[in-house]
Amino acid sequence: MQQRLEFIEFRLFWSGGVNRKDIQKEFHISPPQASNDLAAYQSLAPANLEYDGNRKRYVRSEAFRAVLSATSTERHLRQLAGMEQGWLKEQDTWFANAPPVASVSLAGRMPSPDVVMSITDAIREKLLIDMVYSSMTGEPDHHRTIAPHAFVEAQGRWYVRAWSEKHRDFRDYAMARIARALPGAKSPVDPRDDLEWNHSIDLLIAANPELEPAQKKAKEAEYQMTDGMLTINCRLSTTFYLIAEHRLDVEPNILQAYQQPLVLTNLDEVQNTREVVRKLASNAGARK
Repeated sequence: MQQRLEFIEFRLFWSGGVNRKDIQKEFHISPPQASNDLAAYQSLAPANLEYDGNRKRYVRSEAFRAVLSATSTERHLRQLAGMEQGWLKEQDTWFANAPPVASVSLAGRMPSPDVVMSITDAIREKLLIDMVYSSMTGEPDHHRTIAPHAFVEAQGRWYVRAWSEKHRDFRDYAMARIARALPGAKSPVDPRDDLEWNHSIDLLIAANPELEPAQKKAKEAEYQMTDGMLTINCRLSTTFYLIAEHRLDVEPNILQAYQQPLVLTNLDEVQNTREVVRKLASNAGARK
């Protein structure tokens, strides 16, 4: 029932209207049940819809105010991108008529289902993974034994966070570069020892002070900054991705302000904390 009410609000908000047949088709229910659903939504939000006799459907009113979660902008736009990229079918969404969309990305290929399945099993069952991995260092030995415990998504790419038996530390592995992953023996590694993963830190981000006043104001509005500051709390191990994506560690005056519109005001704190935690984790790993 809750899902059907969300569908009604979704269609009202994103498609401008909904009728009984829309609900019947989507949920394979009877006409009386669809009518009851519309009546239930009217009781919940009577000002949100009006009946248009000419089109024989309920349409969104000018007084519309969302009462459920169906108007999530992120959900709407991610689904549009998913359909354009081919990993989501329109029939698996609630769109009546999806608008055109273009998606531009350099993201690499997705990891294979077998690799994701094996790593998921290993995380759940606390197993080691024997994998064949293409390293960016060009090492001839492609075999690795890891103890995975989490996934990381950054810049459209997926990584597995794991203990490396070879390097004796925790690190991220790009999953698209894993050719084969086979579950092995029980893992002796405790994920709680991954100090970089378990330690969080606030990134204090502001608009580049070298921007023109209007440009600064635009950036502050874009990122919904409060008093000119955006605070992002993230795991210490993932700060690298955000810093690299927005060039937050580039020295001042190297880039034009428009090329580096955001700055990390506590960059030294983040870098120092990361170094301290890495040393603590490395010392703990050396004793294993």
